Amino acid sequence: MQLKLRFFWFLMFVAMGTVPAVAQFEVSPDHFDEDSSNSRKVADARPLEGLKQQIAEQKALLASYQEQIQRKTAVMHRARYDVGSPADGADNAAARENFLRQQRELRGLRQVLAKPIHDARVALIGLERKQDALRQVAQRRRASPGVATTVASAK
Repeated sequence: MQLKLRFFWFLMFVAMGTVPAVAQFEVSPDHFDEDSSNSRKVADARPLEGLKQQIAEQKALLASYQEQIQRKTAVMHRARYDVGSPADGADNAAARENFLRQQRELRGLRQVLAKPIHDARVALIGLERKQDALRQVAQRRRASPGVATTVASAK
């Protein structure tokens, strides 16, 4: 008896999960009878705009990583300059210790940021390839609009 009850509740759960999908299909089906070139241009532009935004975000992320490394490098170079400047022995030892600490921190920062930089570069390359592919598809559609409408009407 308990197995039948569980099966009943499982069926009810599945049925209730499909109701929104069926309702959405009835309200706003994915297919339309009209096929205007204007709607095709808008559809072509949307993915490109999204990709442009993602590419800009990845470039900004890479730039922030590079900026962090450049700032730390500048701090290390200032510390190196302080070691070379003439001063008494105690100050020179402190400057040398500061330089070595800055050098370790720079090395650590580069190690920490190596994977995020690599990942951001890989993501950027992938996004740029997608963007190029979408542009080529859009150019082909613009070059031969008859083929696109034939393919769309065949579906």
